[in-house]
Amino acid sequence: MRLAARAELRAVGIDMSFAPCVDLDYGVSEVIGDRAYTPQRRRSLRLAVSCMQGMRAAGMIATAKHFPRARRGGRRLAQESAGRRRPLAELAGDLLPYQRLIANGLSSIMVAHVLFPQMDEAPASFSRR
Repeated sequence: MRLAARAELRAVGIDMSFAPCVDLDYGVSEVIGDRAYTPQRRRSLRLAVSCMQGMRAAGMIATAKHFPRARRGGRRLAQESAGRRRPLAELAGDLLPYQRLIANGLSSIMVAHVLFPQMDEAPASFSRR
């Protein structure tokens, strides 16, 4: 989101954005589409931190999304069967961008509708765990 767009949002009283998207863009997901920056983890993280800092400079709150990060599946996130099969050990890689963004002042996180039946029967977005 460019600075002018942020300023326009602030001018009409909007002070929170559901960005940045820290999912990785593999070019195959209908869920993520062109909302992700790149398939490169480090570059995506640098861009997400820069986006968040730019939003903060404009007086806005950033919301990193989608935790845990969406995978390569091509279906809608609520239907994505890959989420059902993900081992809990994969969460470690998903935590890194959020840890870095939180260390840089991230205010909020949008949770994805993926399932980890080893942890909870409810999707991550409804799980107390």
